[in-house]
Amino acid sequence: MICKYEPRNQARGVWPTLGLMGVLNALALGLVQAAASLPNPEYAAITAALFGVLTILLAWRVLGERVQPLQWVGIAVVFGGTGVQAAQG
Repeated sequence: MICKYEPRNQARGVWPTLGLMGVLNALALGLVQAAASLPNPEYAAITAALFGVLTILLAWRVLGERVQPLQWVGIAVVFGGTGVQAAQG
């Protein structure tokens, strides 16, 4: 039996997107490393920890994923805590 669709051909369209994601991820990690020589380098580590929250927000906005009310509370707490730390600096 001959398969009508070849998975390799279907996957070719995602390579540019995956490549862009890899470049942006490497850039972000490089910037966090470079921030170690700046004043208050702890903020780089804190904002790097926000990657997960930003991923959730992008999935909600771009992919239409559902975010539960308690998750919105968690997102607000994370950004609020970051704001409080920045204000104390």
